[in-house]
Amino acid sequence: MSNDTTKESRAISTQEKILKSLEQRPWFWRSALYLILLVFATLVFATIRFPSEKLTPMVNHAMRQAPVHMETQTAEFSFPPGLILRNVSVALKQQPQNNLAAISTMKIKPYYLAALMGGLKANIRAQTLDGIVEALVETEKMGDGDSELSLTFHGINPGKAQWWDRFPWFKVEGNLGGEGELKVRHGDVKKAHGWLKAQTRETRLDVGKNLNPDGGVVEIAMGDLELNLEKGKLTVVKGSVSGPHFSATVSGGITMANELNNSILNIIITLAMAEPAKKALGTAALFLPQPGADGKTIIRVGGTIKSPAVR
Repeated sequence: MSNDTTKESRAISTQEKILKSLEQRPWFWRSALYLILLVFATLVFATIRFPSEKLTPMVNHAMRQAPVHMETQTAEFSFPPGLILRNVSVALKQQPQNNLAAISTMKIKPYYLAALMGGLKANIRAQTLDGIVEALVETEKMGDGDSELSLTFHGINPGKAQWWDRFPWFKVEGNLGGEGELKVRHGDVKKAHGWLKAQTRETRLDVGKNLNPDGGVVEIAMGDLELNLEKGKLTVVKGSVSGPHFSATVSGGITMANELNNSILNIIITLAMAEPAKKALGTAALFLPQPGADGKTIIRVGGTIKSPAVR
């Protein structure tokens, strides 16, 4: 018998063994068919065939439960199973017509086991303000129970926020990064606790034409901010910025209210400015309190977020 004939016989024998083994295990066939059907259905109906114009209103209705007003122009399924939202606007609930910022793309990947248990858990990745925000959101029960949020962000430029369009006095440009955690019990911010750390490098304060017709700029080389939230009080653990002709420290905190606009401010800002920084601020420098013997100016901010009082 030749070598070719021997190899052919062995191949036939191996195939017969495989087929016989599969015939003896029908569960394998059923599992394989179910898997193929699942993949096919997900690809065809979820990713390709499901119309975005039907999905988008459903997503916007669900986002009305968020603590801020959010609305997306388009929503579509992704694979692996998840959602992709495009052109998402963010605003305060009290003023939904005034956008604070825009999110170009938001990708949401849910944990389905948490959903089966009646809760919500999802990874979120958003492209906004020229940077990236990544968050893990978890809620014990839909619309109730404890909620947790952990996030990281980098490359955020606050100057890209849309609220500056309605604030003609100045604008902050820079590169912001950091991380934080937040835990809220039953949607009550007075029972929330968490922390936030943020750093900024090579930031600039662009003074508006209303304050300085020449368009002054205050350069800020670096800044660090640490916040702690506990028992309804947001405390500034560390707050400092510095530049060639300017430095400031922030202390105090905010007593939180469930209606965020009614939160009470108690913030102290200590400034030290050289003449170039004062010149850049223009007429705004005239309204600052007179510096003390140490050359530093102290500004106290009270009132509420909705109606702050500076003295």
